[in-house]
Parts: sequence; structure tokens; C-alpha cells
Amino acid sequence: MKTHVRAVVAATVFGIMVGVVPLALSAADTVARVVRTAQDQSPGSVGAGVAQPGVAPQATNPRAAAATFMEQVNNARLAISLKQPDSARQDVTQARNTLALIKAARTDRESFNDVPAGRMTYDTNTDYKYHYFPIEIWTEVLKSDGKTNGSNQPLWASTDLVVTDVDVVYLTLDLRGDNVEPYLNKADQALAKGDLKDADTQLAKLINAVATVQSRKPDSTDKARNNLTLARHFIAARNYDGARYALQHADADLNDIQDSENYKIHRQDIIAMRKAVHHLQESVAKKDPTLLDQADATLSKWWDDLTGWVKH
Repeated sequence: MKTHVRAVVAATVFGIMVGVVPLALSAADTVARVVRTAQDQSPGSVGAGVAQPGVAPQATNPRAAAATFMEQVNNARLAISLKQPDSARQDVTQARNTLALIKAARTDRESFNDVPAGRMTYDTNTDYKYHYFPIEIWTEVLKSDGKTNGSNQPLWASTDLVVTDVDVVYLTLDLRGDNVEPYLNKADQALAKGDLKDADTQLAKLINAVATVQSRKPDSTDKARNNLTLARHFIAARNYDGARYALQHADADLNDIQDSENYKIHRQDIIAMRKAVHHLQESVAKKDPTLLDQADATLSKWWDDLTGWVKH
């Protein structure tokens, strides 16, 4: 049986206890390590100041909670596309509870800019093609574990889903409106009646109401790192089409960096990295399962290299 780290695990990564029975908690040891690591994050980072189990909601990092909320809502849409209404209802319940935590935190911070997200499109029957999954959640998982775990991957990377495109966008998330919970309620009611089409519509409208894709051109180095994060998870899940799209966009980001004067001293390294990316794309196209360990280490090194270049 396939195991996917659903939104409840993503919530637990940040210590957000949503009051439901966890799904697929064979990854609990990984999650526990991530929670402990998050305590040491610098102020303002996605893992900083998060609420631990038993800690009052006021300690919750609102940005992390908002990212988790988006993950849960979009997971519900994927569950609907997979004809899993019970799972979708659980995702909706988790999203409702996370939203309650954000509101109970008694903070004015319910709007957040520059939230990197994987914008996924799938071969699914929906009038709203885009799904958004905040990347910071899964970057923290990789930082904690050091490598991907092929048996426990996010739902968005599932091989049950046919990916038709993947890219990184930057969102503004605004949960201050009073229409967020009504959308969740309407989706839950539709799921209870078995009306999957209407449930998907309500959740998609919710996403459009709270998430805005920023029009400014993002930093190419940051975008490349985020595409590499997506590629690592897709490869670990054996979703090679998703990995191929993520690597294509990473290569385009590296092309922008290569031409930038800011990275002139690293130009030869960037050229070599692009050649290696092309080689990895060819390997991914062959859908070779032996690719996993080697590719994960390679992608991790590229991510570290890009991070080091930014610092210098």
C-alpha cells in the first residue's frame, strides 16, 4: 500500500496539532526530528517560533500555519481527483482546524507575501487546473532528514497522479476574509452528498480567494533551489514526469543565473551544473528506479551550492 505524507504530517512538522487522527504516520520519526529542528530556526523563517504539542496557539508561527492550510486544501482537491471523498473530508477538517488555530493566535499576521509554492497541473477532470503546494514545508523535511525517503512522500508527488506541468511561483496568502470557512463548509457538505465536482469547485474558489500569484519576477537562484526541492520529492516518489518538469524549470532558472553579473565568479560552475541537469533529465526520462539514491545526493549538493553562492 502506498504511503503519502498528507497534510496532517505537514502540520505536525510545525507543531500544529489539528485535533484529528493522523494519516500515514509511518513517517512520525521523521516528523518528530523536523519539529525539534524547527525550534532552532532563525526568527522569521518558516520554522521559527512554532507551537509545540501542548503549547498555546499564540506560540504558533502564523506563516507556517498559513502554508499548512494551503497544503491541506490542495490535498483535499487531489483526494477528490483520486475519487477518495473520505480522505478529502479529513483534509477539509484539518484545514478548518488549522484556520481556527490561526484565528485563535490573536495576531494581525493573517496575510503573508513571498510564499514559494509548487504550482502543479494534473491530468484531472477539473475546471480549475492549478494546485498550489508551499515548498517551505518540504524543504524543512529535507533539511531534517538529509535525504528523501521514497516510502513517504507528499500526496502531490504521487504516481497515482499524472503531472502535466510543475513550476515555482510566489504567493501572497491572505486569510483575513470572512468567506474562507464558508467555502470549507460548502465543500464538506458537497462531499457528504457525494458531489465531488461541486466540492472541488468550492475548494478551488477558496484558493483563488486567499492566494494571489505575485507578478514580480522572483530571484532565479531561490526559484532554482525550490525547483530542485520539488524534483527531489518527485524522483523519490517515482513520479518521473513531475521530476522532468521541475528539472526543466530549474535549468531555465540556472540559465538566468548564468547570465547574471552577480554570479560571474561562479559562471563555470553554473555551466557545469546545467550540463549535469541535462544529464539527469535524460536519466529521469528513462524512468530508471536505480536513479533514486544517486540523484538525491546530486540534487542535494546542487541545492547547497546555490545556497552558498547566495551567501557569498
